[in-house]
Amino acid sequence: MPHELEELTNAIDALSAIDEEKVPVWESMGRVLSRDVVVPIDIPPHPKAAYDGYAVRSQDTSKSPTRLRLVGYVHIGEVPSIEVGPMETAYVTTGATYRVALMQSFLRSSLMSLVIMRLSLTSQLSPGRM
Repeated sequence: MPHELEELTNAIDALSAIDEEKVPVWESMGRVLSRDVVVPIDIPPHPKAAYDGYAVRSQDTSKSPTRLRLVGYVHIGEVPSIEVGPMETAYVTTGATYRVALMQSFLRSSLMSLVIMRLSLTSQLSPGRM
């Protein structure tokens, strides 16, 4: 066994568990959690876009290419009020909330081409797919 690996093994063997201590979050800087923190509610409460893209109805993506009318934008921090109707889409920025009931699927912007405020899809989506 190489010398460095032996030193590391000896150091790990010398470690021992320490007692848990409850401290307020604001005093926890530089400390290590002794177990997982589990939150009883969903955070965020609504789906958020992991990347820039377009909210679409999956049934409108069955043909490729498909042309959709751009009906609006959803920016981060806004409560979305846009409802994507038949053959429509809305642009959603990274981190923005989108509501699955109003915008059934979400398509990454790299999968689309924008031509004079109309979008051409290059692949079909299923409901809930991103």
